[in-house]
Amino acid sequence: MARRRLIAIVLTVGALAGGCTPFPTDLRKVDWVAVTGRDLNCPGRVVKATFSPQFHDVNADGRNEAFVAMRCDLSGAAYQIEVFDGASDPDNPVRIAVLARNAHVPRTEMIFLDGGCLAFVGGTTVVRGTGYSADNTGTVADRQIVVTTTWRNGKPEIGTPQPTRMLRATDCP
Repeated sequence: MARRRLIAIVLTVGALAGGCTPFPTDLRKVDWVAVTGRDLNCPGRVVKATFSPQFHDVNADGRNEAFVAMRCDLSGAAYQIEVFDGASDPDNPVRIAVLARNAHVPRTEMIFLDGGCLAFVGGTTVVRGTGYSADNTGTVADRQIVVTTTWRNGKPEIGTPQPTRMLRATDCP
């Protein structure tokens, strides 16, 4: 009897020491419209996703981070992709990075995500979208751009948006 009690205690202590969390970590059920876009400068406007959230483990903890794209509902001017830690509480997801931001950046670094995509290649995240060339003074994006983020030890190294060839339907999953 004492042996069973000892085994139960060892298993309980082992589980606690092993990093078990007191809450489920399924970020797939989060209401992202309520959580994301706090810094998009959309006062009084609803923030909505431009494509469905995607999930991928980029910090090698065995839990998929959430990649959530959004834009201002009444304006096409503010887009960004926020990344949330897969180990965080679904009631209060922890943002670990912002990729492809186009608020508060130079016009030539803006990225518009409608019709674009997000892909994962090894330890790299690739965002494809549209943007403005340096000599474009109009309101219509005139080039395709890509932003590549390399993840090292769970930390993002976000590249500068770069011009790329035109997107094809096969470029986006």
